[in-house]
Amino acid sequence: MSDPIDVIVTLTAALPVVAVDAQIYPYGNVTVSSGTGLAMVGQNLSLGTASGSTSGALTSTDWNTFSNKVTFPGYSATAPSAAGTANAGASANAARADHVHPAQTTITGNAATATALATARAINGVTFDGTSAITITAAALTLTGTTLNSGVVTSSLTSVGILTVGTWNATVIAGQYGGTGVANTGKTITLNNSNFAVSGTPSAIILASSGAGTVTYTMPTTSATMARTDAAQTFTGVQTFSSVPVFSLAPKVMAYQNAGQTIAASSWVKILFDTVEYDPTSCFNASTSTFTAPYAGYLRVTGAIYIVSGTAGSDSVGISIGGAAPVKRPFNHSNLPNNSGANFACTVKVAAGDSVTVVYYTSGGRVTSSGATVTFVSFDMLP
Repeated sequence: MSDPIDVIVTLTAALPVVAVDAQIYPYGNVTVSSGTGLAMVGQNLSLGTASGSTSGALTSTDWNTFSNKVTFPGYSATAPSAAGTANAGASANAARADHVHPAQTTITGNAATATALATARAINGVTFDGTSAITITAAALTLTGTTLNSGVVTSSLTSVGILTVGTWNATVIAGQYGGTGVANTGKTITLNNSNFAVSGTPSAIILASSGAGTVTYTMPTTSATMARTDAAQTFTGVQTFSSVPVFSLAPKVMAYQNAGQTIAASSWVKILFDTVEYDPTSCFNASTSTFTAPYAGYLRVTGAIYIVSGTAGSDSVGISIGGAAPVKRPFNHSNLPNNSGANFACTVKVAAGDSVTVVYYTSGGRVTSSGATVTFVSFDMLP
């Protein structure tokens, strides 16, 4: 006899005893669930035919239907369309896994015709939709780059700033605009050590030199009139003037001491001429009592210093240039009494810009007298 085998069966009716391999196993009630296709008729367990809602055995018709559904239709031998209208298709064939669609090279619709943009866009504030050309007006400050296009041939600019580099390669600029030419009405021309020509009949010609070198002025070949004094002077032909022109106003200064001055002993002390009587060329500074030479040449210095009190002793008047020791001593006295005047006069050579002062030396200390008639000075540049 073989070993017992456990058998589990779900039934819909109660079975008193089930005999398997000559062994009897008592079981309790067995339940057959609905929807499984199983049925219990007496002591017979059967499997019903499957339906739409019940599991069960397949009929021959069901097997034929199943076989028809799973039959493989085959692969398509038709290449995919390059372009066309979207369509679900009717072919039952399948595409292979490594099939390739052709690249899309044509399009339709608005983009294909390219007659206009679907949405217009603004370029520098001007709307552009592709249907017509537009003109861009750009303010100068919105432009970028540093090179002006060679196609720009006209401009409405009235100012281009200051040109600091580059080469001028165009027509000559007229005189009234700061260049060459003669039409310079209402303009002032400043010359720096260079020649120039004068033509026509100007009402006045003013020439001046501010350097130490020699400046030559050539007059027109025709006669010209220049005012040097109240009487007109006429020059015929070409006239040349060296250094200072004879028709220039030679600087002349007259000043005096308005307040008395105490002069310390044993050192050179600058005499203070605090009041100006005459200085048309503004060469004298009363606050520093200094004369500034306007050009190189010779300066004539004359004057008087009146002493009212102090200790008699050695006294001298000197002419100092640039604050150094006197270059000239036009007055010297070994025992000058009080209430005496130290009169002086001399000529010194100066360079343009030299500062000239009158200085006094006394061994005993002195006090000067104030007033235009007793303590004064005169500076005269020789022409």
